[in-house]
Amino acid sequence: TEDPINVWGGSFPYLKSVDSHWDLEASSYLKTTTKTIDDVAKKLEINIDQNTAVNVIEKDDSNRINSIQIGDKVFDGVNIYNLLGLRSRDFDMVINDNNITFTTRGYGHGVGMSQYGANGMAKEGYTYKEILNHYYQNIDILKKET
Repeated sequence: TEDPINVWGGSFPYLKSVDSHWDLEASSYLKTTTKTIDDVAKKLEINIDQNTAVNVIEKDDSNRINSIQIGDKVFDGVNIYNLLGLRSRDFDMVINDNNITFTTRGYGHGVGMSQYGANGMAKEGYTYKEILNHYYQNIDILKKET
């Protein structure tokens, strides 16, 4: 999962990056989307053609893109994820003919509990308390008095 400082610029003691390898088993973990070069160029406000260089400058510890250079312009990973409506900041980008193909891994901002991961843990027999304590560090789960 993702540390919130990489998405929202702030940190919370209970939200830390944790392993969520169960996500890899989800049928929708890996997705490929194709967009036209013109559509991407318009949304990013840059010129793109088949020869435009794409260079990932930095990834964070969870393998999500922090910054990427497309042509002469550098983009923040969160911004490009939002501008292009991608499923995740963990993506590859290939320019081919008049299209750009994005292959994303995972879904969403990645902060907190992964629904796919929680489901995978439950299928392996983890209790709800174990699942919550895995995704939310150093928390106390209190029983509600009736």
